[in-house]
Amino acid sequence: MSVTTATARANDTPSIAARIVDAARHAAHLTQEAGSITASTEEAVQHAADAVRRTARSVRREIEKMEDDSTHYVRRHPLKTIGIAAGIGMVVGVATGWMAGWLCSAKSSERA
Repeated sequence: MSVTTATARANDTPSIAARIVDAARHAAHLTQEAGSITASTEEAVQHAADAVRRTARSVRREIEKMEDDSTHYVRRHPLKTIGIAAGIGMVVGVATGWMAGWLCSAKSSERA
């Protein structure tokens, strides 16, 4: 190896100071990117929160409307409402009794 080749190789290798400066620049760039990502994330979360608030308000309005409609229906048709409630109660009672009887008979057959 000649002297010029060795000198050229020594000059190609960056010094420690140059490496430190390069690492500092890279760290500054990464910090800037992290700040940008953080800002984007905060903005996305804020938009999502706003969308949830709008949806919740809309759902609340719909529920209030349904309450008003059902109150109006009950006041205009009280006997029909009582009949519907009684019918639903009877169906639920029969279904519950049937399920209880079925479960008891299934447990009885397991014991035997």
